[in-house]
Amino acid sequence: MFSIFQLTILVVSLLPLFLTFLTYCIFPVLRTLPAQNNMALVVCLFLAQLLLVIGSYLTTDTIICKIFGVLIHYSWLCVVFWMNVCSFHMFSVFRAPKARSSRSPKRMIKYVLYTNGLSLLIVVMVIALSLVFYGTIGYGRRQCYLDKTLLVGVAFILPLSLVIVCNLIFLSLTIFSINKTSKMASLAGKDRHHAKVYIKLSTVTGIFWTVDILSNFFWRDPLRIISTILNYSQGIFIFLSFMANRLIVKLWLGLFIKETHKYVPATPNVSNSPKSVTTTQLSCDDNKN
Repeated sequence: MFSIFQLTILVVSLLPLFLTFLTYCIFPVLRTLPAQNNMALVVCLFLAQLLLVIGSYLTTDTIICKIFGVLIHYSWLCVVFWMNVCSFHMFSVFRAPKARSSRSPKRMIKYVLYTNGLSLLIVVMVIALSLVFYGTIGYGRRQCYLDKTLLVGVAFILPLSLVIVCNLIFLSLTIFSINKTSKMASLAGKDRHHAKVYIKLSTVTGIFWTVDILSNFFWRDPLRIISTILNYSQGIFIFLSFMANRLIVKLWLGLFIKETHKYVPATPNVSNSPKSVTTTQLSCDDNKN
C-alpha cells in the first residue's frame, strides 16, 4: 500500500513538471538565466521521478535494475545540486550587480559542469569503492538504487545535508542583503519575483529534505509518510511557485487568442477604390504577421 501511495504521488507530480518546462519552452521572454536554472531543475526532477516510477517495477539483481539504480542516484543528486545552484544564483544577484543582468553562456556552462560533474563524481566513487569493499557496483541487488544503508548515508544524505546548510546560508545572506541595502525596491520586476519565489522555495524544500533526513533516524514510519508527501510532490510546489501567477496566465491567454485569430477568415473587400485595396492588403499582411 505504501509503494502504491508513493507511486501515485510521483505520477501526479510529473504533469506539473512537464507543464512548467513546456511553458518555459513556448515563451522565450521567460528564459532568463534564473529561469534556465529552473528549467534544468525541472528536467532533472522529472527524470528522477520518472526513473523512480519505472525502477519500482523492475526485477532486482539484474543488469537493467543496476543501470536504473545508477541513473536514479545520479538524477536525484542532480536535483539536489541544481537546487543549490538556484539558491547560489539568487544570492549572487544581490551580492554582485553584474550577475543580475548576466546571460553569459559561460555562467550556465559552469553551473552545468558543477551539477553534473559532482553528481557523476559521487556515482563513480560509489562504484569504485563498492567494487573494492563489496565486490559489486553498489546498485541493484536489493532495490534499483543503492544497496547499502551506509552508501545511502554517505553518497546521498551527506551531500544533501551539506547542500541544505549551504542553501540556508545563501538564503540568510540574501535576506540580510535585502534588508540592509533595500535592493528589493530597485530590482526589476522579474528579479523581484524570482527573489520572493526563491526565498519561499528554498525554505520549503529545505524543510522537505530535512524531514526526509530525519525519517532515516527517528520515528521512521510517520516521518516516512510525511517525507513522501512533501518530497515526491515537489513538482506541484515548483509549478505553483513559478507558474501560478498573472504573467503566465496572460502569456497563455495571449497565445490562444493569437492562434484563434489566425484561423478567422478575412472579410473580402468588394470596393475597387485604390484606398480600399490598400486597406485590404494591409489587413492581410497584419493577419500574416
